[in-house]
Amino acid sequence: MKSVVIVINSAALFLCLYYMRSKNNNVYFFLSLVVTALILFTQGVVFLGIKSAFAYGGGGGVFLDTFIAPTGGVTVVINDNEAVTSSREVTLTLNGGSTAKKMSISNTSEFQGIVQEVYATTKIWTLSESDGEKEVYVKFFNSQGTSSLVASDSIIYGTSVSISTCRDVDTNDDDSIDILDFNTLMVNWGNTDVDNVADFDCDSIVSILDFNLLMINWV
Repeated sequence: MKSVVIVINSAALFLCLYYMRSKNNNVYFFLSLVVTALILFTQGVVFLGIKSAFAYGGGGGVFLDTFIAPTGGVTVVINDNEAVTSSREVTLTLNGGSTAKKMSISNTSEFQGIVQEVYATTKIWTLSESDGEKEVYVKFFNSQGTSSLVASDSIIYGTSVSISTCRDVDTNDDDSIDILDFNTLMVNWGNTDVDNVADFDCDSIVSILDFNLLMINWV
């Protein structure tokens, strides 16, 4: 509201002085331009974009209204890219770039109830409960609070105790759990046939839990 009043007053001043210009007084004409410009500038109204740049930048600094990501984008890596973990506690390797000052980490993409914390390149994180594929989401923030895009990574969580194996994971009986058994699992992925060779937990579907068992027993 204050800015509107200043603009109106400045316009009135300009018109008054311009009237004098009509009397062929060039001095008053140019004086009207200078005075009007100074009033607008000092009262915080954007004048040629200069005042706004100083206001955001804290006296000539740069206002980062977009997050500057590192080359390749912001990233999070769980347990050095391991496929499976038997522990809910994992190590995150984070890269938010040189402008990152804070970060938020979540087990869900909504970040509900998650607060910002000081940016660090590594962090011990606890996965959500229950066996299966887990995904971790991270956002980074610069000093102005501008956020990056969301980075994420996934890992399979489970233990040989919590997921029972009712069928031999060595699908070809070569005394090794390897890529051949993995191929068998992929070929049968989603299959719901009874007694399917790749249904290691006997839950009537070849799924991520069977993949988990394969990884745990990998030799």
